[in-house]
Amino acid sequence: MKYTVQVITYIFFVCAILIGCEGDEPSPENINAYLNGTKTSDTTPNSDDSSTAIVNTDNGYILSVNFGGASSDVVPNLMAESSVQVNVILSIGEQAQSGVLVKYSLTYGLATIDPVIATAITNENGVASVVLTAGNQVGADTLTVAVEGLTASINFSVSESLTQVVMQPLTLLPASIGAKGSSTVSAKLFDDTEQNIFTSPVTVFFTSGCVDAGLATIDTSVTTINGIAQATYKDIACGQVDTITATTTIAGNLLQQSTTLDVQDAAVGSINFIALSNNFLALKGTGGSGSTIISPTSNSDFTRSETATLTFQVFDISGEPAAFEQVDFSLSTNVGNLTLLNNSGQSDVNGFVDVIVQSGSVASTLRVVATLTDNTSISTISDLLTISSGVADYNSFSLSVSNYNPEAWEIDGVEVLVNAYVADHFNNPVPNGTAIAFTTEFGQIEPSCTTVNGQCSVVWTSSNPRVPVPTFRDENTATRWLGGGTPCLTSIGLDTGFNEPDIAYPCPLGLGQVYGNRISILAHLIGEESFADTNGNGVYDVGEAYTDLASEAFRDDNEDNIFAGRYANGELSAGAQEAIDACGANCLQLGGDNEEFVDFNNDGVYQGLGNGVLNSVLCQEEGNGCTKQLLPIWKNITILQAGSHAYISLIEADLNADDVNNYYMPVDISTGAKTVIARVADIHNGRMPAGTTITFETGNGEIVGPNSCKVLNSSTYGFEPCSVVIKGDGVSDSAVLKVIVKTPSGVITMAEVVIQD
Repeated sequence: MKYTVQVITYIFFVCAILIGCEGDEPSPENINAYLNGTKTSDTTPNSDDSSTAIVNTDNGYILSVNFGGASSDVVPNLMAESSVQVNVILSIGEQAQSGVLVKYSLTYGLATIDPVIATAITNENGVASVVLTAGNQVGADTLTVAVEGLTASINFSVSESLTQVVMQPLTLLPASIGAKGSSTVSAKLFDDTEQNIFTSPVTVFFTSGCVDAGLATIDTSVTTINGIAQATYKDIACGQVDTITATTTIAGNLLQQSTTLDVQDAAVGSINFIALSNNFLALKGTGGSGSTIISPTSNSDFTRSETATLTFQVFDISGEPAAFEQVDFSLSTNVGNLTLLNNSGQSDVNGFVDVIVQSGSVASTLRVVATLTDNTSISTISDLLTISSGVADYNSFSLSVSNYNPEAWEIDGVEVLVNAYVADHFNNPVPNGTAIAFTTEFGQIEPSCTTVNGQCSVVWTSSNPRVPVPTFRDENTATRWLGGGTPCLTSIGLDTGFNEPDIAYPCPLGLGQVYGNRISILAHLIGEESFADTNGNGVYDVGEAYTDLASEAFRDDNEDNIFAGRYANGELSAGAQEAIDACGANCLQLGGDNEEFVDFNNDGVYQGLGNGVLNSVLCQEEGNGCTKQLLPIWKNITILQAGSHAYISLIEADLNADDVNNYYMPVDISTGAKTVIARVADIHNGRMPAGTTITFETGNGEIVGPNSCKVLNSSTYGFEPCSVVIKGDGVSDSAVLKVIVKTPSGVITMAEVVIQD
């Protein structure tokens, strides 16, 4: 059996908070008085199968025991033979209490307490510490902490140590910095053989003595990339050797490493990072010097450069710019053959000195280290640069809207925010300035937006057109609307008669295409197809799975994923697909006559098939199952132009809903409570506007439970019914139950049914 010894630091927070000290100064005597003397308290130990235990006293004290670094809803776990430091923090309000005795005990002895006397005294910071070491026995135990007469307990488990993730000793670049300088702290995670990188993303937490004192800053939490977490340490006024600590928790186990950084004081002189030309670099061979990707429908473009210029500034001991100082440059990593085009430079009269970085062939992050040649103890690092493909990836492109069913059928000027989110193959946000084009068949929409941090938005505004213009060329294809006479079918294909001109009840299963209140928004940009990098080498290899997209985008008006645009004579556009007409006017026709495509190659023919190879800048060998040529990627999203006037049907829940004669029949509640269902739709048998309220009021009987519903934010087909329960009120009577539908703009539609008892 194999065990791994890990030193893990957990923190138990034991907080005694005094509410109303009656003028007494905080002291061990006062604590004793409040806990055991003149003040009463409930000192019954509190334990829980979680990482936190809390005891409250009558006089306001709180004793909290917490395994720091563990989830609050799981039992803390110690690996066999591993140790934890238990810190008890005692305070009244925000004032630390020193000189107070803290006692520790174990119920079953699965661990040992050091010192063996199992007591400690709080120091000037109110902290008392012991070390808890698990033995070889696997099981569960309880640790109890007692402060004067107040106790709290917490359960923990001891488990075998199998293969564990380990954190290697921290590395610093540089290991010594000047005043106001910066350094990169790297934490690397491996398995316990230290042969394989632990690639699952985890969050590593960084801190230091100077950071805690406010004399320096550091990235407090960093997510690992390929097993490495890099934090930037920046000096404010540390001026000493600072201890930096990194911790993370994996599978309940806390990993920790520390290192020291020599931070020079201001008298030594310093070098500061000033700026970089671009914080994104295209992978080597995929971008070029200032190469751009331009949208075919927008003048916007973004640069995909493989180089970046970084500027540093040198200062003398008085804090003034230092001219003609030699500065050496190095990289924090050379993965993928990253290079510096100049390894050193001399500062100008203003103390500025530049260095140029050229990207490598592997997606990564890096920093440049600048060091004074004549005094290597003075150095700093640049801001983070990211190396990635930078090209929008099909499966990393999504759309959302602020309102899926705005009240837009009868009102001009209603606005909806349309949001686009775009990332590259590595799911890193695309470079700022990436252009996305938009189009729609109804209303109006801003033509394009350019991304910032992988996101941008445009505004859709309600206006004409609201109906297909020109009209559909197939005589059997028409926009469906309530009262229009088109069939409302049951689940077995029978006509309910709900959609006669003199009835016009909402049709539960839908009227079919063409759905008149639905708006298609097409967003498209130049990008690449998605593939699974199975061997993890950062590029495409023959045999790896990929998505072969249609070569050109189209606006999918009827949401059937088929381009079906037609000429005026009804002839299909070149490349379009034919809709099947099997049963004439009763068929649910597709209605794609007015669909338009983005003619990427300007040949007048829609290219609806893929080219059989991967289109991606991560193609490492042109023609070998892939090409670096980019193509349009696109998404469609649907919103509703919901109507303001409601079409309502009312029916008793127990009646056959497919029989038109059962609607608006009197409801008899003399024999018991009855449920009445209201179906509410707009003129196109779709949802009412988001936020529309449906309210019931009765003049007879009594409503049981909720009496209203609200229409949700959704563009899905159909609508949800709203129901109410009516019971008798003990008085034989007859009156009406009203349903009142009110839209966000204030338009009210009402219907009623007779209630008898």
